[in-house]
This record gives sequence, C-alpha cells and structure tokens, in this order.
Amino acid sequence: MNIFKTVHRWKLSKFSQYSTATKMKAWQIHCYGDIQDLQLTNARIPLIENPEDLLIKVNAASVNPIDVVMTKGYGKTLINLMREHDLEFPLTLGRDFCGTVVDKGHNVSNKFNIGDNVCGVIAVHKQGSHAEHVIANESNIFHQPKHLTAVEATSPLYAAMTAWSALYVTGELALRKPESARILILGVSGGVGTVAVQMLKSQRATVMGTCSSDAIPLVQSLGIDGVFDYTKPDFNTSISSEPKFDIILDCAKVGYKNIPNSWKYDRYITLNSPLMVNTDNHGLVYGLITSACDLLGANLKKCPSEQSVRWAFFYPSEKGLQFISDLLQNNQVTPIIYKVFPFMELPNAYEALNQGHVRDLELKKAEVLIADYNLMVPHIYNLPNLKWMQGTWAGLDHLTPVINRPLPFILTRFSNQGFGQMMAEYVITQITIIERNMIQIFANQKERIWLKEGKINNYRTFSDLSIGVMGLGLIGGYIGRCFSTLGAKILAYSRKPALDPKMDFISPNCYYTTSQLSNFLQNCDYIINTLPSTPETKGLLNGSVLQDCAARKAILVNVGRGSIIDESDLVNALEKGWLSHAALDVFNKEPLPTESPLWTMKQVLITPHVATISKANQIAEHFKENWKLYNNNQPLTAVYSFAVGY
Repeated sequence: MNIFKTVHRWKLSKFSQYSTATKMKAWQIHCYGDIQDLQLTNARIPLIENPEDLLIKVNAASVNPIDVVMTKGYGKTLINLMREHDLEFPLTLGRDFCGTVVDKGHNVSNKFNIGDNVCGVIAVHKQGSHAEHVIANESNIFHQPKHLTAVEATSPLYAAMTAWSALYVTGELALRKPESARILILGVSGGVGTVAVQMLKSQRATVMGTCSSDAIPLVQSLGIDGVFDYTKPDFNTSISSEPKFDIILDCAKVGYKNIPNSWKYDRYITLNSPLMVNTDNHGLVYGLITSACDLLGANLKKCPSEQSVRWAFFYPSEKGLQFISDLLQNNQVTPIIYKVFPFMELPNAYEALNQGHVRDLELKKAEVLIADYNLMVPHIYNLPNLKWMQGTWAGLDHLTPVINRPLPFILTRFSNQGFGQMMAEYVITQITIIERNMIQIFANQKERIWLKEGKINNYRTFSDLSIGVMGLGLIGGYIGRCFSTLGAKILAYSRKPALDPKMDFISPNCYYTTSQLSNFLQNCDYIINTLPSTPETKGLLNGSVLQDCAARKAILVNVGRGSIIDESDLVNALEKGWLSHAALDVFNKEPLPTESPLWTMKQVLITPHVATISKANQIAEHFKENWKLYNNNQPLTAVYSFAVGY
C-alpha cells in the first residue's frame, strides 16, 4: 500500500532576503561507509513544513563524535524509524549551530524574528547543520549571547545538551536540589565531561572526575572538587574511600561491569548504551528485545546493592536549552574550541576528530601561539615546538595554578595603553558616583524628588582626595597619571624599593613599599587596587589590615584581583566602618554567588568584571609589536616571570 504524506509548504516570508534563493551548499552522504563518503553538493534550500519551524542561515556549526559514527551507519535502524516517511538520503549531518533567522513559520512567536542571531540543536533524525541553511524548531533554539562569537556559542551546545539529558533527565537532577548531589564523572576531560562539570558547579553540586594526569590541570581550572588520575596505582582505592555518589556519569565507555564493587553509588549512567548497535546488528524487533534484556539484567544484578544502571541519550529539550542559554549568558560555561575549519574544509574536521586528540595534533606543531589562557591549561608543558605564546588577557589566573616550574617558552601577557584608559575611566566613574551620591540622585529622580542635601550638595572634588594606587604597572601608572592631572594627591604602593624611572607615570606625592602598607592605608581616601594575583598579593588585605583605614573611612576600588582579600574580611571591614564604601569589579569567585552578602550592602557597588575588556584590535596591535621584536631577536614586552608570578 502506498502511503502519501500531505505537506503544506509555506513560501519564504516576504521579509526574507532569501526569497528568491533555491540552492545552497551542503556536505552530505548518499550511503553509509566512512568519512570519505562526504560530498559537497548543491542542495535545495529546505522549505518550512512545520509552522513552528524557522529557516536559519548557518554561521557556525560543530563536529561531534556522533557525526563521525553516523557516516558509518550508527543508529540507522532506530533513527530511520523516527524519520517516519522522510527520506534517509542524501543525509546532512551536524547536530548544533549558530546562525541568522531568514524566515519563520506563521506559528513562531515574536520572540524570534528575521535577522535574529540564534543558537540551537537538531534532533538526530532531522537533516543537520553542516550546510549553509538548516531548519530548526522554535523550541530548540535560543538567542545567541552577544558577548560570544558564533563559533564560541556553538562549540559547547551538543555536549551541553547531552550532559543535561544525562544528568537532569536520566539522572533525575531536575526533580531534586542539585546542590545536595555528589557526582562522579568518568572521562571528565572530554567534551561532555568538561561541560557537565561547569553545569553542576553552577548549581553548587559536589563534582569529582577521572582522567589522565596530563588533563588534570584543565579539569581543575573548571572548579571541580576532586580529580582521580586513572593511571595511578591507588586509583580504585581512592574512589572507594569516597562517600556514596548519587550519580556516576560514564563518559569514557568504562561500562558498569568494570565498576569495582567497592565504589559506592546510587545511579550509574552511561552515554554508550548498546541500544543503537543492537538494533543495527539484529534488526528493530530483536535489537529492542536484546537491549531490554541487557538493561533488565544489569539492574537485576545491582538490585541487592540498591543501585541502578541507566542509559542516556542526546535529547533536545526546551527546558534544557534554556538552562544552557542561561549558563552561556552568565559566563558559567567556558567554550573550548580545539580548531576552527572553513566550511569548504569540513571533511578535514571529521578526519581530525576521527583521529582523536585534535588539539594535540595541531598545537604540537606550533612555534608561536595566540591563545586564551584557559584553553592552554592542559598543554602548558606539552608543546615541544613552542617558542612564544601571546596571551589575550592581562590576568594569568587560569594558568598560574598549573605553572609549577619555569615555562619552556616565552609567555607574554596582553598589555596595552587601552587597558589603562579603560581602567582609569572606570575608577573615575565609580569615585564620582560615590562622592556625589549619584545612587541617591537616581533614586530621587525616579520618585520625582528635588533634594539638595548631604553629599548631593556638599561633595569632595578630586583635588580634595588622596588617591592610593596599589600596583604601578601599565594600568596603575595610567590611573595615577589621570588622577594627578585632575589634581588629586597620589600615594603609590609597590613591591619595588623605588619608583622605576622608565614608568610612564607622573611622580607620586608619596611612595610606599611593601613594608609600609600600614602607613599607606592610613593616608588614603581611596585605595585603588590594580595588583595581580600572586603568592605575595593573595590575602594582602585580610584580617584586620584594613583597620588602618578607619580614621579616614577610606573607600576600596578593586579592579585588580579579588584574591587580595577574603570576602568575609571585606564584609567585616565594611560593617565595622573601617571602609565606608567599596566599588568591586573582581571577586574571589566569579560570578559572585547569589548568596554573597555583598549584593545587599548599600555601601557596595558591584560590576561583573567589566572594568576593562580585551578588544581584538588591541590584541592584534600588541601582537604585531611583539612579532616585530620576536623576528628581530629583541626582548618582548609584558613577559611573564616565573620568579615574580606574573
């Protein structure tokens, strides 16, 4: 019997710039075999068949292990069942994307409009995103975070959706408080593992993981509570000594049969179930029966110990995507990008992923690198050809915890006059807000109150203030120079015994060294901290140190690093009146936890680490300057010193 499917095809919207286009480039397979079967084709731009779908012009997409194995036919039996009457071939792979909306079905809400940049995931039975255009359902997309590029926003999506499905659906964390959960992740340094750590830590769960020794720095940089090196002889006994885990998430194909009986846990969840393989090898019916027997048998064996075995799968979920969107918007997930390939070189990306350890293959060839520090954590001592690395940030917080010996290459921090200017503008703004009581002025305006009293009408000018600057690098020097120009008295604090004559800095009125911290604090109206985080600066203002500020009721403006003072000591200094105010852009833990008392203190101004930002053009300019020096065998600028710590 022939079965016909009635399809209502809507024309592209009149607002769409693609209203006359009919063809697109797409990487497709026409049969199952291997990566070599990928072909670049002129395919028809897909038409919107579901009124809740959107047509997206793809700006970036990732290549994931599922894409590689699907070229070989993995899951074809079950996936074809889900396709119902849609054709199997030609098949476009790719499970996630970032792109621009070019058209939408008439039932799509006004939340998404033509021209919006969005991110999303695609179910495994749908045509994928390794093409110039893709169809996506409204429930499977969200707006691209403005602070992330398309590549950055795309990179964690498939792994994040897989992790969420495993932990919050299969592991039932959506039904309980994650902060009370203990989770062990096997293979924690992989794509799903790293994003799972960040997800769970955002909800204050206790997370531990297993990996090899070379990946431990990367995992530790994500804030994990404990890491077990599976190459160590005491690996099994170390985990056995831990209290019970609520979930063991297996991202490493360990298998429940290989979990030692001494490990204590409630739920074992694997991402490598035999369901797809069984149905591919034995057909749909027998494959499902075999799989059911496998799962039932596994759980019967675990019943006496009150444990369960569960299988998890990538499953697009509107609730899960909203959770992932919030994490990305709040910088609670760090995109990890191993390499970016042009669209026309997509088969090379498949091949690189198929070979494994993509990052190692490429990085080990490099002589010079420009990189974000967090991405370099696992590689810092494993780059045999590297001679120079240019960082993209001023702070080295991500790297310093894993630098335990001198580096075998030159590391230069990003340092630019633009940093100093941005910092100075921030500090001037905060001091103006505090001195002129602008917060109260804004509140009065909201209530239509014309009031001239207190600081509003009796404020100090910069020439009335003694501004203390802690740290006389490029940023501290620039801030000091700006305030000196505005007539303020400048007090400088530095570890150096005397002011460096090469500093681009108008001479301070007073100069203090590390042994004179107490005197420095006693004479400041404002304390501007620009110091980096080093063993010498961590906790520098802890305890009762700020009691020296009590007489002048100084104000702390922290644009350096939060590690200079513990939060509890800062709160104590504010409550006791040693400090009258604080303007804070940096914190020991970022984002600042919602339960922090700093959020509700009226004398505290909080900004989310935005006093300065790394701008691409400034990074390029700094690299250009150092590149000239490098090629002429001259000393580079802003070189990291292991002895000093920054």
